Amino acid sequence: MGTRLSVPGGDEVWPPTVLETQLGYQRKAELMRDDLVVGDIIRNVWCAEIYEPLIAQFKDIGYPEAGGAKRLVLFPYDWRR
Repeated sequence: MGTRLSVPGGDEVWPPTVLETQLGYQRKAELMRDDLVVGDIIRNVWCAEIYEPLIAQFKDIGYPEAGGAKRLVLFPYDWRR
């Protein structure tokens, strides 16, 4: 699931932390809140690239994120819904 989610005015609850990937996700109650704020797409997490390589490939073939008629449009969304 590729979008960062945070509680209003506060902590990010998705993606999981490094520790949570090893010991299990510990913030399920926060993740189930109806008022979470949608952030940016997950470009990378810690040292792992998620969508950043794909974005770079689009840029290399002429589709930058910010551009004229030819541009890459990213759309973060609340993937829980």
